[in-house]
Amino acid sequence: MHTFRQPIIVFLLLSISIIFMSFLSTRSQDAVNEITIPDWSIAWIQKTEPVGSIPPSHLSWQFSAIDDPLTTLPSGTAGAWVRISIPPTSGFKHPGIYINRLYGLDITVYEDDQPVYKSSRDYDFEPNILLIPLNAKPEASDLYIRIVSKEGAGIGSDVRIGEFTALSSSNVHKMLPNVLLGAAIAFLGFIMLVSTGFFVRNLTRTSITLSLFILSTGILIVTNSSLPYYYYPDYGPALFFLFDVFMLILFPALFCFVIRFFEEAYSWLMKFEKWVIGYFGVSLFVMVAYKIVGGSFYWLYKLFTFWILAPVILGLLVLIIILAIRSAFRKERSSMFISIGFVGLALSGIADLSILFFRHGVYEFVLWKLGLVFLIACLVMALNRRIAGDYSKLLSYSKELEMYNYQLQQSERMQIISELAASIAHEIRNPLQVTRGFLQLLSRNATEANKNYYGMAINELDRAAGIITDYLTFAKPEQETMVLMDVKQELSTMETIIRPMVMLHGGILNVEASEHLKIIGSSAKFKQAFMNMLKNSVESLQEDGTIDVVAYEENSAVVIRISDNGLGMDEDQLAKLGNPYFSTKTKGTGLGLMVTFRIIEAMNGTLVFHSEKGKGTEATIRFPLANQD
Repeated sequence: MHTFRQPIIVFLLLSISIIFMSFLSTRSQDAVNEITIPDWSIAWIQKTEPVGSIPPSHLSWQFSAIDDPLTTLPSGTAGAWVRISIPPTSGFKHPGIYINRLYGLDITVYEDDQPVYKSSRDYDFEPNILLIPLNAKPEASDLYIRIVSKEGAGIGSDVRIGEFTALSSSNVHKMLPNVLLGAAIAFLGFIMLVSTGFFVRNLTRTSITLSLFILSTGILIVTNSSLPYYYYPDYGPALFFLFDVFMLILFPALFCFVIRFFEEAYSWLMKFEKWVIGYFGVSLFVMVAYKIVGGSFYWLYKLFTFWILAPVILGLLVLIIILAIRSAFRKERSSMFISIGFVGLALSGIADLSILFFRHGVYEFVLWKLGLVFLIACLVMALNRRIAGDYSKLLSYSKELEMYNYQLQQSERMQIISELAASIAHEIRNPLQVTRGFLQLLSRNATEANKNYYGMAINELDRAAGIITDYLTFAKPEQETMVLMDVKQELSTMETIIRPMVMLHGGILNVEASEHLKIIGSSAKFKQAFMNMLKNSVESLQEDGTIDVVAYEENSAVVIRISDNGLGMDEDQLAKLGNPYFSTKTKGTGLGLMVTFRIIEAMNGTLVFHSEKGKGTEATIRFPLANQD
């Protein structure tokens, strides 16, 4: 089954191309006719310091550079002054300055002691892009940037001087691949989320959680890029709100996907799902309250969305990796995909850190994006494999059900022959016995010559009677060994066989049985009788059909109730159930229920039907509870 194979191939090729474009853009920073300024000076602004257009003379300037940029606010400070020494710019027709990463919330740029640029944000997204034109000057000059912020203030990349239009084009080429990559991932997640409506119910939640994880990843990449905030400043609050919301959706979605993926092996994890969702729900509420109320909720906002959230996320990731690796060692191929995906993401992060460590200068992390794309592809392939496995099981169960139906039809045909043979044998044997008696009387007065003929006739009648006796023996129900049966185990086996048929009819099968329900009977006959009733329920289902099978002990008896919300029957139809050749189905013979009644009766049980037209039918079966001593 190739549910997502082609979309995944297209997605991988597109993502790799975008990441390659991003990598090339980071390699083309030293453009022709551009000046790169590798260092600058920074002075911290105290919280009590008044606002001014020029930095005070008492400030203590510190050296900052690309290799070791100062961007974290020390305690007791509210921002920073940045001083950049601009070389002569008269060689440029329209000079400009470009800083790819400038951290701050309120930013004012001063050229010749005059403000030439101002940006103010009422939301907490601190990364900025600074791209402004400069006056062409034949001599060097100083450019001052005043930054007010909460946590970070300063320059986190190199400073480039060049033609303003070329710098603007470079900014787009550098930042656009990130946005395109995020948009491609978000689009894949959205398409998968829409497609979940076509999944069977047992895979719907798994596919929804994976879709939300992929969608959140894409939106986080887009909203964490400075490019949308630069070109669409009016939408900045909405973009940052989306970032916060989907950050709180990302990890619960991944956690819920993994525990549902490993549900059979680690069912105990389902207990933690509500706690995890509850915590992230509270964090979302705190975040929304902070957006509405403002500064007074900032400490609570940071507490829930950073100081507590970070360890929780780390713990969830460690747990996910442990579960994936443990399942992979059990040779579960779907788990291997997840394990390989996380290993790939970890290796890409290590590679980025290694390049940063051994390379001098600024390096923008790129390889982690390729690792993230690889992880998403592995998760989708794991889900695809699960779908393919379920489809194969469905085909296997369908074949098994088809074989069972064939055997059932054969059994019903044999039952018809048995009933016919019993009827004929009963009607013929009596006249034969009368005829034999008269022949014996006549033979007493017959001559010696005729007695031989009478004897031959009586022998032939005896032979016919023997044949009829054989028919009667054939017509009796098949005698099988009665054994102690576990009702829950028998119902579980039948659930496995009949569930694909229920799914094909768009219904839901719920089976619930108490422990230690033991009865005496034939396992094969028990299955035959209950499969007859379950098939009748399935064939009567309508839209949103449900079949409930419940088994429990009541008054020293085992009670099994089979109820559905199908077409139902009226009182006349109920009265005729179990009669030969009566059926509510167009092509039914009625022999299936007739056999069911005989089997249950042979096991000392009772069968009672209750039904209402248009509302459904309920069958109640009672068996004596077996003594388990």
